[in-house]
Amino acid sequence: MPRVVAKSVKNLESRVGQYVFISTIGVYNEHWKTGLDENSALFELPEPTEQVTEQTYGPLKALCEKEVLRVFPEGNNGLIVRPGLIVGPWDPTDRFTYWVERVERGGDVLTPGPPERPVQFIDVRDLAEWIVWMVKKARSGIYNAVGPHDEMTMTKFLNICKEVTASDAGFTWVSEEYIEKEEIPLPVWVPKSYLGYATADNRKFSDLAKLRDAEETVADTQLWFKTRRGEEPMKAGLTPEKEAELLKKWHLKHT
Repeated sequence: MPRVVAKSVKNLESRVGQYVFISTIGVYNEHWKTGLDENSALFELPEPTEQVTEQTYGPLKALCEKEVLRVFPEGNNGLIVRPGLIVGPWDPTDRFTYWVERVERGGDVLTPGPPERPVQFIDVRDLAEWIVWMVKKARSGIYNAVGPHDEMTMTKFLNICKEVTASDAGFTWVSEEYIEKEEIPLPVWVPKSYLGYATADNRKFSDLAKLRDAEETVADTQLWFKTRRGEEPMKAGLTPEKEAELLKKWHLKHT
């Protein structure tokens, strides 16, 4: 909450030499635009609120940033970190883990098209190590903390999952229109109306960060998931039953 952050920076102003705030790539207002950089326009909150929803989360984070920068300027001792999708072992959201586990199971996988749709994510370990390094170096500024270094597409990501897990999975690419019509909740992938959140300009960040290959993140996520398999249901994506239903409906119309 901006109110809480305002109190925090006020109390720490004379006590610390640096303030690090973990924000989000979701602060950008023009989320349909590709190549959003650190100077792109941010959300504004039409009315004061402390209710966190999909509509208010980004604007509230943007206001929190303003409170930090008011006391700890970016050119001096304020570090604003804007991560995208944070992934890897121990991820409580299962958004990335869903695809690793689903592809490993094999068979006909319902996948969101188009295949060349860009995706971005950051391994939590790379993000944490970079933040610690930035603190040790007393670095400041605003950074889109997203990866990988090279462009990643949905098809490339899924093929990495298939190769790493040695799966026999086959991919049925369904249209974005079908996803919207059926309200299919598929993580990592973003609709074209939010393409900016999968194509953010990360050059400023990646010039300083050491990012591991996606293959390593997938492999480590797979190993971690095996330790919790059966303990709790997947929190993201589709159940096998729902996926089968949607695949059947798609194949009936397109075969």
